[in-house]
Amino acid sequence: MVEQNLNLWLQQDGATAHAARPTMNLLREIFGERLISKNSDSSWPPHSPDLIGPDFFLCGYLTEKVTIRQLKQNIRDEILSL
Repeated sequence: MVEQNLNLWLQQDGATAHAARPTMNLLREIFGERLISKNSDSSWPPHSPDLIGPDFFLCGYLTEKVTIRQLKQNIRDEILSL
């Protein structure tokens, strides 16, 4: 088994050779859940092949912290304050 480095993430470009089953198996062994690819377990936003790790992290983090209801209310409050 390959030792996992918990500080690293890998983002693939989705090229066919990079997403082949043997390649994905090896990368899952090394990176576990820290693999961002069209064939990984991480949900990849559609039509966003150019997202980088921090963007990917921030999207998921904010989704957990802010609800649509809160966001809509904040927008309404700001409009009313104009």
